[in-house]
Amino acid sequence: MGYIRLEKDDAGILELIMDQPGEKVNTMGDEFIAAMAKAVDEIEAQKDDIKGVYIRSGKSSFFGGGDLRKLLEMPCDMDQAEATRVFNGIMNAKAPLRKLETLGIPIAVGINGACLGGGYEISLACHYRVALEDAAMGLPEAQLGLMPGADGVVS
Repeated sequence: MGYIRLEKDDAGILELIMDQPGEKVNTMGDEFIAAMAKAVDEIEAQKDDIKGVYIRSGKSSFFGGGDLRKLLEMPCDMDQAEATRVFNGIMNAKAPLRKLETLGIPIAVGINGACLGGGYEISLACHYRVALEDAAMGLPEAQLGLMPGADGVVS
């Protein structure tokens, strides 16, 4: 099983279920970016046969944000080529979310627990958001002096 699976019900609702293998929490890294791009392409191909998309987590928490291991690997003294590569990587990460948002079909998300950083940005790409009362949501990277990476401040 991959990071994201799609399941269509009899009513024509397509569930997009995020469940990062081998991890306790879903995080936004290379594996997620590739899986989301593929899933959104599949949704686009089926959009005439579905009534909407429901995004949820297969874990006890929705999404923990960016993969901090990737952030720690980033050099502090990037040259222009490295900065351009990082920028392009961020643009590639957010492109499927924008595509999902603009498909022309309703997109809803169910938030069960922590919905932070990149997870919050996923929820911002949805037209409807439903959260458990105790769900923690937001952009905690801002408290570390970091800008949200995939458009969390300019959706």
